[in-house]
Amino acid sequence: MKRQNGLKWRMVSAAAVAIAFPASSALAGTLVGKTTFSNKNGEAEKRTVVKMEADPACVAANQGKKVGSEDVIVNKSDNTLQNVMIYIKNAPKGEAPKEGAVMDQKGCMYSPHVLTLTVGQTMTVRNSDETLHNIHGLPQQNPEFNFGQPRAGMTKDLTFERPEIFKVKCDVHPWMGAYIGVFEHPFHTVSDKEGAYKIDNLPAGEYEVVAWHEVYGESTQKVSVKDGGPTELNFEISVQKK
Repeated sequence: MKRQNGLKWRMVSAAAVAIAFPASSALAGTLVGKTTFSNKNGEAEKRTVVKMEADPACVAANQGKKVGSEDVIVNKSDNTLQNVMIYIKNAPKGEAPKEGAVMDQKGCMYSPHVLTLTVGQTMTVRNSDETLHNIHGLPQQNPEFNFGQPRAGMTKDLTFERPEIFKVKCDVHPWMGAYIGVFEHPFHTVSDKEGAYKIDNLPAGEYEVVAWHEVYGESTQKVSVKDGGPTELNFEISVQKK
């Protein structure tokens, strides 16, 4: 009996140690960085003025102000590049966030221009304009969608079950375009107006990180994410060599 009691005590103690010191896979860190355009292979595409005169409602929605194209936006002050999709290529799968995402149609432009989602996450498509929009998604791995929203305030919820990156367009306004990235994990984001990005709660480990841009394609780097403080990883994106 004494030996049995001693064995039982040792087993309980081992379990307590396991609880007190979790496996390293449970540790997490933050990945941060900036996306910058480099002109070593050529100059960036010039931002152009979007011509909306075909629909007076679009001109009125922007109060007559000029609207620039969004496929390439390079900040003149520091050459940082907006709308770059950043994601972990070999990340562990994870549950979709409970909070949904929104793709708005405002001023006859998609907002945001680039959006990332997790498989199963709800995306609400909203029309904030007093004109007809037709939302035509062109996925290859998920069902194609094509529907109209003729009035301001209309919404429609969508979800996607397979990972991929695809384009969305408006068949009424040919200048309208956006991109959606769907992933099997929550470790993805888009560079903001300052070219900055941040991915939180990434388990510590070795990863391959992809920076995707609709014009300049993909750039890939490897990184070792440590537990606790942020790990910095910057991307220099340039014109692809032909």
